[in-house]
Order: sequence, then structure tokens, then C-alpha cells
Amino acid sequence: NSVILDRSILKNCVIGSNCIISDFIIVGDSCTIGENSVILDRSILKNCVIGSNCIIQSGVTLGEAGFGYERNTDFELIGFPHFEKVSRKQY
Repeated sequence: NSVILDRSILKNCVIGSNCIISDFIIVGDSCTIGENSVILDRSILKNCVIGSNCIIQSGVTLGEAGFGYERNTDFELIGFPHFEKVSRKQY
């Protein structure tokens, strides 16, 4: 009995009961969203676990390439890959 609005894309994920998935959400592979959680508009979730009773605010991106950078030996900025799964526990 979760509410999932029509303009959201869900792929191979697990959505708990009593969740609200707002408009323009992408929930990708390897995602689990716990019960009673709310995902607000224009968010992207990939390769992450969201616990029960969580609120993900509008415009959040989890599990994708972020703004992690390091400097190489020539002191040039290079992208720093993210290898682990994102996990947000119950609050």
C-alpha cells in the first residue's frame, strides 16, 4: 500500500510498505527502501539502502558519481570513484 506517482521510474528495486515515492524519481538497480519512508521530487537513488522511516529530500542523488576528487602526482584534479553501496539507516 505504498504510493508511487506515475512519473517515477523504478527498476529492479525493493520498496517497503507505506512508502511515498514522489514525481520524477529514479530508483535504480540494487536499491532497497524501507517501510514508511518518503522520497521527494526529482531524486535519484542507485545502489543504495534506505532504512525505514526515512525522508529523502527533493533533488537528492545517492549512489552515483559525486563530487569526490583527488589530486594526481601533477596536482591535477581527477575524479575519485565511489565503490561502496550507500546506506541510510532508520532515524
